[in-house]
Amino acid sequence: MTSVGSSYDSSSYRSWGRGKAYSAILAALFRQGTPADSALIAWLDANYSGQPWAVLKNPSDRFTMQVRGSGSALAWWGDGASDTYALSGTNTAVSHTYASSATRGIIILGNQTQWESTHATDGTASWTCRTADLPSGMTSLSAWGGSNAVTGALSDLPSGMTSLSVGSGSNAVTGALADLPSGMTSLSAWGGSNALTGALSDLPSGMTSLDVAGGSNAVTGALADLPSGMTYLSAYRGSNALTGALADLPSGMTYLSAGGGSNAVTGALSDLPSGMTYLSAWGGSNALTGPATTLPSPLSYLRVGGLTSGVVDDALCAMAANVGASKPLGDRIVQLNEDAAQPRTSASDSCVSTLTSNGYTVTTA
Repeated sequence: MTSVGSSYDSSSYRSWGRGKAYSAILAALFRQGTPADSALIAWLDANYSGQPWAVLKNPSDRFTMQVRGSGSALAWWGDGASDTYALSGTNTAVSHTYASSATRGIIILGNQTQWESTHATDGTASWTCRTADLPSGMTSLSAWGGSNAVTGALSDLPSGMTSLSVGSGSNAVTGALADLPSGMTSLSAWGGSNALTGALSDLPSGMTSLDVAGGSNAVTGALADLPSGMTYLSAYRGSNALTGALADLPSGMTYLSAGGGSNAVTGALSDLPSGMTYLSAWGGSNALTGPATTLPSPLSYLRVGGLTSGVVDDALCAMAANVGASKPLGDRIVQLNEDAAQPRTSASDSCVSTLTSNGYTVTTA
C-alpha cells in the first residue's frame, strides 16, 4: 500500500474526487494534510453509501474514542487497516494500535451521535478534528484536556448539536455565541486556545450551562440576559466582561464563577438564588456588598473580595448557620481576603470555629 501522503499532488485529488459522492471526505483529508491514496479510494468505493462521516488526524501510535450512535460504524485507520463497530446508545470503544507513530488520516463512517475522548477517559489521546468535519448527526462531543485538538468555528458545528465540551488541552474553537446551534444547552470551552466572543443575550434560549473561563475568550453582557433556565456560568479571567447584579441571576442558578478578567458583577450577597452552591466573584471590577446575614443553605464555596468587616462577619456566620444543610459540591471554602477586604472581627470567632470544625478552609484579611 502506498503510504498516506506519498506521491500525492492536487491533480490526483481532483482526479480521484471527480464525480464521487465522497469528494467532501477527500477534501477534508487534503485540508488537514493527510491526503488519500489508492487503497483508501478502493475502501471508500466499497463502503461509502452516503453515511454521515468524520475525518480526523492522529499523530500517535494509538487511537481511542468512546462513540455512541446507531447501526454500524466503519473506521479507516490510515495504515491500510479498517474495522467495523456496532453502535448503540451506550459507549463503544473505537480504537486502533499502530506499528509506529506517524501522522495519519482517520475516517469514521456511520450514524455517530456522541464522541467522548477526554484526558480522564483516554489519557493518551492526541487526535485533531475540525468542527466542519464532525459527523452531520452529532449531538454531543466531549474532548477536553489531554492533547486533543478540536479546531474551527462554532458556525461549522452540526446543526443538531446540543452539548460541546472542549476545555483546555490543545483545543482552539472560535466564533460568536450567536453562531451556536439553536438547540445547544451546554457549552464548555475554557482555557486552551479557545477564543469565543459575543454577548450573553446571544445564547440559545434553552442554554443551561456555559463555561468560557480563561483562554482567549471574550464573552460580554448582562446577567439579566441569561436564558431563564441557566444553572451554571463560569467566565472568570480571559477577556470576559460580565456585568449586572446578583439579583438578575436566573432563579435556578447554582454556580457562578466570575473572578478576574474585566467582569463587573455587583449587588448584595443576600440576593443570591436560594439554590446557589458556588460563588466566586473577586478581582476584576466586581463589587459585591452586604447584607449577608442570610445566604443560600447549599452554598459551600464563597470567594468574594472587597467586603467591609461587618459584611465579612455576617457572611461567615451565615455560612456557619448552614453547615448542617445538604452541600451538593465537595468544596468547603470561604475566602474573603482579596481586593482590599477588611479583616473580620471577634464577632465571628465562634462562626469561624464552627466552619473549621466542619471541614471548611476559611481565609480572611
